[in-house]
Amino acid sequence: MKINIIVAMDPNRCIGANGKIPWICQEDLTHFRNTTLFHPIIMGRKTFESFKYGPLDKRHNLVLSSRRFWELSNPYLSHVGAHANLDVCSSLLEAFAKCYHRHELEVFVIGGAQVYEAALPYTDKIYVTRITQCVENGDTFFPIDLGMRTGWVRDSSVKMEWGSGKFETYVRAEGNEVRPYIHC
Repeated sequence: MKINIIVAMDPNRCIGANGKIPWICQEDLTHFRNTTLFHPIIMGRKTFESFKYGPLDKRHNLVLSSRRFWELSNPYLSHVGAHANLDVCSSLLEAFAKCYHRHELEVFVIGGAQVYEAALPYTDKIYVTRITQCVENGDTFFPIDLGMRTGWVRDSSVKMEWGSGKFETYVRAEGNEVRPYIHC
């Protein structure tokens, strides 16, 4: 199973401000949807709670929460109702195992910062949207600088049509191929 990260960030690696994405970029939202469509997406509880309309459609949503019984006691989930495309997992490895047992070929980790950091050792590829505007009140950041010597190399870079940034992909550098074994 191929494990990917998908993230949008400003030049300072900011990915969030006050629990929200600090920009509106339709081109990035379209890229995110087209890239993750029909693939499982793994996210933290706070990322999930930031969605206005509940689980993202046409994707198996796996929400990580260390809070026991969060799914049962969450008023948002009771409002949304039961969804066949939503699972709550107590750990990242549990989410990976669920995807593995569903015979998924590819999975996307979509945030937030703590989930990205936990997923990095297992990740095969990172999809990055570079937003050109700097966020002044940012409080959540991607855990590593991909431009530095971090064991990742840029595989591709495509400018956005509307000039608000670029789409990049990163793959593991040679010698950075060892990752922990996932027990499934």
